[in-house]
Amino acid sequence: MKKKKFKTAKLDELSRTRVFELEEQIEEIIVDILNQYQQFFVQNGYILDIKLERINEVDALKGIEEHGMEKGQCFETNYYSLVCLAINDSSGKLIGNEEEGYLIENIHIWNVNKPFFSSKKGYIINLPPFEIKKEIETVIKDFARVLTITLDDQIR
Repeated sequence: MKKKKFKTAKLDELSRTRVFELEEQIEEIIVDILNQYQQFFVQNGYILDIKLERINEVDALKGIEEHGMEKGQCFETNYYSLVCLAINDSSGKLIGNEEEGYLIENIHIWNVNKPFFSSKKGYIINLPPFEIKKEIETVIKDFARVLTITLDDQIR
């Protein structure tokens, strides 16, 4: 049976520290991955953009410009952390278009929501850090394939 990527987390059974640690591990993974892969994109006139975002999901969906959140707000309703991956050209413009889509992908990490008539719930990625790294690398390799960028076989 395939392992689920997310699991429901009871907020009273999960500590903020656990969420902080996971997000910090992911930020370290992002730095490592950028060090490994950025050169291949830059050599071809692109910029690999990867970052951990912390947003208020509802505000973002409403188009509210200021929708960022701080990590200390990780148990507040609508907190949503995700790894955002995108490819930009050398001027910073996203690669792609409205019709065919952009080279953007998100990997969901932690989300807190409150359904109507229910208590607040959290959903956390159910993968260890090395598998999260593999997920990010898979997206990068897909981007490289679309852009016909050859990634060196020496990459771990």
